[in-house]
Amino acid sequence: MIGCFEQQPLLADFHPARGPVSGGTSLTLVGFHLDAGAEAMLTLSDDESLSVSCLFSDRRHPNNSVCVTSASSQPFNVTSIQFIIDGSAVPHTLPPHGFSLLPDPTVHSVAPRKTIVRSEMLTYLRRFVCALFLSFITNTNISLIFVIT
Repeated sequence: MIGCFEQQPLLADFHPARGPVSGGTSLTLVGFHLDAGAEAMLTLSDDESLSVSCLFSDRRHPNNSVCVTSASSQPFNVTSIQFIIDGSAVPHTLPPHGFSLLPDPTVHSVAPRKTIVRSEMLTYLRRFVCALFLSFITNTNISLIFVIT
């Protein structure tokens, strides 16, 4: 005799708490039986009819799964989430930290503007970057391109 049982998924938390409007934020969902069912869909919304979807990779894990946010037309604070597995809503509460989509990072200046060339190799100097909204980027990689004339 083969036993069959139903697993009740539960979404308990997710992180990080913010990301850029251009999308691409990897949200890690934490809960129980998150791998139940064949298809999963997560939607993050506000009260003004703005929303973004979060696309899952091919594999979900029982206690944590990762999805990647789509782009939004403008910044907003998430006030509700909808987590659907195989057409059924998954019980959840919005974490106290919530989620916010913020304007994309913007670099305003890089200093110093000049560097030293020694033996046809660039001497590396510390660079200072003045930017807005870099604090929520988890994998910051800034590349500077130098043109030698």
